[in-house]
Amino acid sequence: MAETASITDTANGAAAAAHGSGGLPQFDLSLWPGQIFWLLVVFGVFYLILDKVLLPRISGLIKERRQTIESNAFEAQTLQGEIEAARHRADSAVAEARARGAQLASEARKSVEADIAKAKNESEASLAKDIEAAEQKIRDAQAKAMESVHTIAADVTTAIVQKLTGQNISGDEAVKAAARTDA
Repeated sequence: MAETASITDTANGAAAAAHGSGGLPQFDLSLWPGQIFWLLVVFGVFYLILDKVLLPRISGLIKERRQTIESNAFEAQTLQGEIEAARHRADSAVAEARARGAQLASEARKSVEADIAKAKNESEASLAKDIEAAEQKIRDAQAKAMESVHTIAADVTTAIVQKLTGQNISGDEAVKAAARTDA
């Protein structure tokens, strides 16, 4: 192993001798003009690639994105205006429907009240007519009963007189006697 280490050291020493100094080539001032030239060439190439290819694409993408954002914002404002208009139309339609509903309810209430009043008047008229007919029947029954009362009174008077006195009286005399007791 010692033999391989000495071979490596010998190779490193030969390489360092070939370069002239044992240090870093970046710090060798004799190599700076070449390094600066290649730095400028590489920088120039990168600058041209950025300036002619990448930056136009990036600025185009940025510009396109900005236009897309602006058009979307304009479209959003337009849609928001349309939504507001639709909301106002819907609100007015709801208010109109409520007013129409209230009007229909009022008309229905008035119609029902009129029907109730008409039915009430008709039933009161019918009831009054029925009451008048019933009262007339009662008066007729009373008159008939009164006529019967005179006849019954005459018969009762005849029967009482016959029982009490044993005499038979005529129907006219009994009616006269019953009429005297009514007064």
